[in-house]
Amino acid sequence: MEDKTRAFIALELPKDILEHIQKLQKWLDIDGKKTKPEHMHLTIKFLGELTSEKLEEVKSRLGKIKMNALDVKLGKVGNFNNKIVWLGVMNSDPLQQAIDDALEGLFKKEGRFMGHISLGRAKEIRKIPHNKKKLPFKVHEFVLKKSTLGPNGPIYEDIERYTLG
Repeated sequence: MEDKTRAFIALELPKDILEHIQKLQKWLDIDGKKTKPEHMHLTIKFLGELTSEKLEEVKSRLGKIKMNALDVKLGKVGNFNNKIVWLGVMNSDPLQQAIDDALEGLFKKEGRFMGHISLGRAKEIRKIPHNKKKLPFKVHEFVLKKSTLGPNGPIYEDIERYTLG
């Protein structure tokens, strides 16, 4: 049986943005687990378990995406089902749509994409911080990543990086 690669496509975050997010997390009061800085990213598309053949096809198609660098900015803090606390990222949709188009026929298109960074997973949310600083940042690349689930959380490795602009 062939080994499969659990993969996703993500935007990595600049150091100053990560520092701002860590300050926001200090105000987050949950019964649960806060996302570690080294695990923070914006997932553009989760691909799941891929055979080596499908992974090569994904790499080839992603390499054909031609678009300019993106200007994005942090948005509001919210939650999904009182379980996942997130920080919104505005204006990442054009890249997500380009990736969906490039991978058409291999994966289902995203029905409702909302760019976000997971701040934590909660059994109970007691207090969510308000993000007053809608910090902008430029996205010059996206990354195809491998995710290996382990007892201490996921381990992420870069498979390939793709430059924008």
